[in-house]
Amino acid sequence: MEDGCACVDWLTAAGRVPDNSRIAIVGRSLGSGVAVQVAARRTVAAVVLLTPFDSVLAMVRKKIRSAPVRLILRHRFESIKVADKVDAPVLILRAERDDVVPHPHTDALAARLPRLADDAVIPGSNHANIPFIAETQVLVRRFLRKSFALADPAAAPLPVAAVEAAPLAATQPAGAGTGVASAAITCSMA
Repeated sequence: MEDGCACVDWLTAAGRVPDNSRIAIVGRSLGSGVAVQVAARRTVAAVVLLTPFDSVLAMVRKKIRSAPVRLILRHRFESIKVADKVDAPVLILRAERDDVVPHPHTDALAARLPRLADDAVIPGSNHANIPFIAETQVLVRRFLRKSFALADPAAAPLPVAAVEAAPLAATQPAGAGTGVASAAITCSMA
């Protein structure tokens, strides 16, 4: 979490982006816990959470009932405790067949986010393949483009056809070619 906050601070201090309104945080699985923690501590334009959870501690407790879970876990990633401090629009994307994060754990987190923009299930996805499915990539691009446009209405949006046709990893940041830099910080433990 400290590294994520340091990254946001560095982007603005080093002049890589004009201000935090040009930064998005993207977190997948365990990385979603980091993303929520960073977004609760820093102002950002948007947050994307793929297969997020309310608390690793809560999930592990349900799976391992006899072990002293609190002693085993170094980082509990209790996103639910800081979710109400996230002051950015949030996109949640769930795997249709998630064998790692049961949907009730995502439901609990979603209920605490004050600016939940969308919460969608990606058909045909599982916990591992959700980032690679075309629908995931399209939804993330649309959400980020919209979020960055709201943060800076003067910045010209990318052409829709160019954004929708490009793979997510190859997509230019929103504002590219407009003189306005943007950044997406990806938090992934995979």
